[in-house]
Amino acid sequence: MDAVAVPITTWDVTLSVLGAAAFGLLVSYVATRRFRRFVVDAHADAAGHSMLQFFEAVHAGSPVTEAWHSMISATAGSLEQLDVRLVSTGTEERPVVARQRSGPDGCAADVSTVVIPHGGALVCLQDPRISQELLVTPRDGFGAVEVPREVLLAFADHVGLLARIGLLSEL
Repeated sequence: MDAVAVPITTWDVTLSVLGAAAFGLLVSYVATRRFRRFVVDAHADAAGHSMLQFFEAVHAGSPVTEAWHSMISATAGSLEQLDVRLVSTGTEERPVVARQRSGPDGCAADVSTVVIPHGGALVCLQDPRISQELLVTPRDGFGAVEVPREVLLAFADHVGLLARIGLLSEL
């Protein structure tokens, strides 16, 4: 019985390797997108649960800190996808989150969210005496993260308030 010989050229090998690499990248991309969606959905479910806890805490009467933590978890679930650190003013060259929501024509924009790019963004504190600003960056694996602008700015204002009343003495 004679075997049929198929000649294999370098072009065939190159195409096979490129095809395998493309398939591997496609599988990795799909798996990453599905996992990211799973994590985002889990954070949204946790935020919904926190909202229920907040309503229960407010209606049943509970310590303010417990209700406050529930409220923050409910309204800022996407903030859990960000890391934050204090940096000296002017040391980082990153986009700055605008405090005023206005469009190019000066009218208020309809956008109430801000996209934090993969490299991060700066959030300035309102008090000019504070020589620090907040650098927020998405956690590893999230890429750009969309968060409510008002909640992010409220967090920055709270940090500034703590600095003004002396609870953050290093600022």
